[in-house]
Formats: sequence, structure tokens, C-alpha cells
Amino acid sequence: MATSDLLTIIATLRAEFAYVSLYVVGGQGILIATNDAARAHASPALMSALDTSVDMQAVHALAGRNFTEIAADLLLSPAQIDRLLQRFGANGRQWISTDNNLKLEYNTPKANANSQDRSSEINLKVLRAAQKEGSINVEQSAQND
Repeated sequence: MATSDLLTIIATLRAEFAYVSLYVVGGQGILIATNDAARAHASPALMSALDTSVDMQAVHALAGRNFTEIAADLLLSPAQIDRLLQRFGANGRQWISTDNNLKLEYNTPKANANSQDRSSEINLKVLRAAQKEGSINVEQSAQND
């Protein structure tokens, strides 16, 4: 996936939800979104309740670990998501996918021809940079590798 497509997905989700977090679990990115500030972060009490829930045992077996461990896979918090989008301009508004901006529909087939490992490496580098202060440049990140 092209980094610009990843930013489009994140910005579009953020345009609809006040709080967006990104986890990387088992090599897959998982975006979690909510408008409820109380649910914007994984609370230790909730993780403990999920970990001990009989109803969630099948999920534990499938994941091979508990929710407390999975919660530690947070890559970007809501504040870091906002910072990432702000660094790419206009609070991410230029990246939002709408009926009038069909960028994802045009880019996805083309990006599928790219090396998945290389794309993942570049995207993770850009995302990890959002955890730190300083500016991010998609083209510069891609060229530095």
C-alpha cells in the first residue's frame, strides 16, 4: 500500500471520529476509532475484564495472547494520529476520501503491484516518525531507505 493511501485511510477515519488509534498486531495494522473520550484509550480495568472473560476465551486462543498484551501493541495514540495528519498538511483534509475525491479507487490497483514488504517497511517508518517530534516527508522517508 502506498503511504499516501495509508494517510488517506487514516485521515478519512479521523474526519468521522474524534479519536483514532493505530495498533500493529501480528504484522497487521488495526485502526480503532471512537467519538467517546472515555474509550479513546485501552483502560487497564477493561483489559483485565476482557482477559478474564469466559466469553473472550476463543479470541485469546485465536490471538495466542491476552488483551493486555495486545493493548501494548499501540503504535499511534489519538494525539499522535492527529500530529501525523497535521504534518502532512491542512489537518489531513487534503487526504480525506469522499465521493468527489476517489483517490483510493484509482491508486489501489496500481499500489498492489508494489513490493508488500517494501511498502510495509516505508509505511512503518513514516508512522513511527509520528511518535517523535519533527517533520515527516513521505518522499524523503521513501528515498532514505
